[in-house]
Amino acid sequence: MTIRDVLKSTQALSAASIQDIIEALNYIKIDEITEAVVIPGNGQQTVIVKDAQGRPYYIGLGIFGFVDVITKDTPRGEIVFMPVDG
Repeated sequence: MTIRDVLKSTQALSAASIQDIIEALNYIKIDEITEAVVIPGNGQQTVIVKDAQGRPYYIGLGIFGFVDVITKDTPRGEIVFMPVDG
């Protein structure tokens, strides 16, 4: 399955969110995920994905559904992606 297929299978993400997640994962050189789980929050969501090696990445989506941060291993782990607004 492609990253898009795995993310769509959650049935909890918009097309725009899926596209933004794919772009962020590509930026950090992750080209395959094996699973995705969406955890809803107050206007925000966390998407937990696992790469081909089983390492978890935590993707924080903001209130508009776009990627705010990606950390690896734990929700407060090393930040591997954070968009720069300019």
